[in-house]
Amino acid sequence: MGNSESCGFGVLNSTQHKLTVCLTMSSTHYWEENVMPGKIFYRWPGAVWYTVYVYPTIGTTFTSSFDSIFQFDRNAMSGVNDIPTACTLTAANALRDSGIVLNQSTEIDLLQAYSIPFARTIDDFEPRLKSLKNDVVQAFAGSQLETSMGGLYGGGQGSWVEVQGLPEVYQTGDGNVAIKERDIVINLESYSEIFGRGEFTDYSRGQYYT
Repeated sequence: MGNSESCGFGVLNSTQHKLTVCLTMSSTHYWEENVMPGKIFYRWPGAVWYTVYVYPTIGTTFTSSFDSIFQFDRNAMSGVNDIPTACTLTAANALRDSGIVLNQSTEIDLLQAYSIPFARTIDDFEPRLKSLKNDVVQAFAGSQLETSMGGLYGGGQGSWVEVQGLPEVYQTGDGNVAIKERDIVINLESYSEIFGRGEFTDYSRGQYYT
């Protein structure tokens, strides 16, 4: 087939979050967790029909996961000399561990929007951290966290889809940072369009068939 098309199933993650991607029939036959933004899940199970099913890696337990991540040791943090840096790192790590993947400038803007880097004490930091958590959890709670697309065929030119949506962090016109609620959606695309916007996960690269 050359390098202009491929059979199999390819799924591009165009969200801001880590995804779990599955190929299902009567049950799940192939899957991969932690598919990062900009990465492509790929499998070649043969010229068969499958449903692509996707959801954030944190799944429907997002709220409880986020709550547990945001628990921190006040005594340990109280023992550090640079409170602003410790608070910023704690909040940034919580976002990353929960599955939200932002570029460095957006992450900094988000934390600054909640005044987290300007906390001088743990008592300053805690309510700001909770405000950030509540806004993110609310955005996820109002969105459809999972979706699927059936009737996809692995033979011929294959099936290549793009996943978009889920809550997004963005800057408003006045420079503030906001979190927008959005549903997760799957769009059927061409092989060339998918490859123009992403690259394989490490594992999927070894599964590629042309």
